Amino acid sequence: MSNVMNISSLMLSKPGGGASAQSHAMGVPMLIPFAHSLWEGGNQHELEKANLALSYDADTPLSQQIEEAVGKQKWFAPTPMPAWQENLVRYLTLRNYGKSSETAYKG
Repeated sequence: MSNVMNISSLMLSKPGGGASAQSHAMGVPMLIPFAHSLWEGGNQHELEKANLALSYDADTPLSQQIEEAVGKQKWFAPTPMPAWQENLVRYLTLRNYGKSSETAYKG
């Protein structure tokens, strides 16, 4: 999924936990068409409050909403990956390609 997010300017999704975290981690703003459950409504509210998402409005042209949501991208940057996550990704990548796990760790 991160490969798709790397080339995306906007995520159109309901505000579930996974989609919300992925959007924020990759620095891609969300346009939220609907919230499915009580906790997704809470996620939607918090994402909008933090200026990371925009809720779909049937009375506003979709093209205008997309432009506004994409404009939010400049307001936040992806959170840097902590060293332990980098090491885990490196370990799993090397393991999946059959290389020695000792070479997976930095330092």
